[in-house]
Amino acid sequence: GHCRQGILRALLAAPLENIDTFSGLQRRLEFDLRFRYQCGLRLDRPAPSISTLSRVFAGLTHKGLAQRLFEDLVAQCQEAGIIDG
Repeated sequence: GHCRQGILRALLAAPLENIDTFSGLQRRLEFDLRFRYQCGLRLDRPAPSISTLSRVFAGLTHKGLAQRLFEDLVAQCQEAGIIDG
């Protein structure tokens, strides 16, 4: 399977990159190798499918982890001065 941490990074980065659908995220991961690499996904394998992204996201939201992880990431970025607002 795909690296769960890489998929998680991609899911967290999606809103920051104005990607609002799983199909948009999958296309970005498929064609933007730098983005895929920065998310921690392997370049010698195909990008995760839409269904894989959806399943991982469903698991995270079911446990309430997605919201907490995103809020923590935003807080860290604000503290580091990367983003404001």
